[in-house]
Amino acid sequence: MSFPTDASPTPSQDAFDRAREFFATGVQMLASGHLDKAEQAFLASLALLPDRASTLTNLAAVRVRLGNPAGALQVAEQALRQERKNGDAWFHGAEALALLGRHQEALQAFANAGQLNNAAMPWYRHGQVLQDLERDEEALQSYERAIAADPAFPPAWTNNGNILREHSRLAEAAQALR
Repeated sequence: MSFPTDASPTPSQDAFDRAREFFATGVQMLASGHLDKAEQAFLASLALLPDRASTLTNLAAVRVRLGNPAGALQVAEQALRQERKNGDAWFHGAEALALLGRHQEALQAFANAGQLNNAAMPWYRHGQVLQDLERDEEALQSYERAIAADPAFPPAWTNNGNILREHSRLAEAAQALR
């Protein structure tokens, strides 16, 4: 599949269809781990239909995985300007912020993602950032929220139990790690 180098500023049905094809290719490439090709496909889709929140959000995910947190944050913020309640954009933006060492902003973005998506992963990552900041009691609360969102999410139970063990709360640790 070839990618366009320039696009018409007015999206026609043909442009929309082509953008959708590039988007679908990007999703497939992302899922199969072909990150460079995924990034190219999402950029091609955006060249045809700029500011599509779903495309920007997926591009942010790709850029985080490619080790480009500044680029990921840029497109995550762009997606959030289009859809303020886009939990996935908040999540990928939070990942980028954490990688950039902007921990307080990352914590807020992970919390936004967790509240919007009611999912375990944002609260789990929230807890990990808190642990990195040596704020274990707060991290426990984040892991509890992750467990509440998905009781079958083992990493939250493990991190929860490990903190409890490290703080000699052995009975609680044993319960969490069972």
